[in-house]
Amino acid sequence: MLEYLVAEVVEVVGNAAMDESERSIELRHICMAPNFYSKLNKLVNEAVFSEGGLVPTSVLFENNIIRL
Repeated sequence: MLEYLVAEVVEVVGNAAMDESERSIELRHICMAPNFYSKLNKLVNEAVFSEGGLVPTSVLFENNIIRL
């Protein structure tokens, strides 16, 4: 079971890294992976990834003003 889960996560995370033309997997790719795979999203729905590099809310840049 664990081997299957790891294989699925690595596949989805690897695809996320390739989409950004990266040669290595970074923590932010792991944070993005649940968005692409619904079953993984259910598993880590409430998880917090320390230093994941993602902004939790949309940030708009207009006239040098950041709106949250």
